[in-house]
Amino acid sequence: MKRKLLNIYFTAGYPKLDSTIEILKTLDEAEVDFIEVGIPYSDPLADGPTIQESSHRALKNGINIETIFGQLRRYKCSFSELIIMAYYNSVLTFGMGRFLKECKEAGIKSLIIPDLPLEEYQVRHQADFLRYGVSPVFLVSPSTETERIELLANNSQPFLYVVSSSSTTGTSSKLEIDREFFENLNALDLPVPCLTGFNISDKESFERATKFTDGGIIGSAFIRCIGAQGNLKSNIQTFISNFKS
Repeated sequence: MKRKLLNIYFTAGYPKLDSTIEILKTLDEAEVDFIEVGIPYSDPLADGPTIQESSHRALKNGINIETIFGQLRRYKCSFSELIIMAYYNSVLTFGMGRFLKECKEAGIKSLIIPDLPLEEYQVRHQADFLRYGVSPVFLVSPSTETERIELLANNSQPFLYVVSSSSTTGTSSKLEIDREFFENLNALDLPVPCLTGFNISDKESFERATKFTDGGIIGSAFIRCIGAQGNLKSNIQTFISNFKS
């Protein structure tokens, strides 16, 4: 059976301002396929209470975009591919060209901006993305029409982010899967891998979520892991081993 891809999300600057590098290093050593570094934002659109709280804590810790890029430049992953997740307003405030230039210098090749429409990207930002060698990762959900799924997949690298249900992240203890949607998605033969995200919390839900896709994205459950008592590195190693065993 083909190995499923694993994407782990964490909020930069959480649980401590300087936690980023230890988290990156431990995930890279555990051979996580993608590490998704979240830039804290005060008014997230798709994040549930766990990630919202981690963003609040990170901002209180004094994290900002300049600090995050400084941290990312200090550690180069040998296995994992780094991805940044940021909301559109944060990137626009910083400056899109400047942000993409920082991505290039930090070795970031992919960027998830969940509230950036494809058309806005194509008209206003695609040239800058191409200039700095950064690719967008777009999201689809059970409500996305087939024609648009194919369009988004053709503009997304290194994968297409598939939202498991119409909800926010980490708001349900039970993963809900629209089987018909995922079967139809699987039949499209899209040009990039599809990774399922939202409400994956353990190995069982990971296996269910990836039955029809190429991998899964874990966010809130990992945030709870790094926010727990105990040794940060050991907590991460134990968490990842549960998914890779």
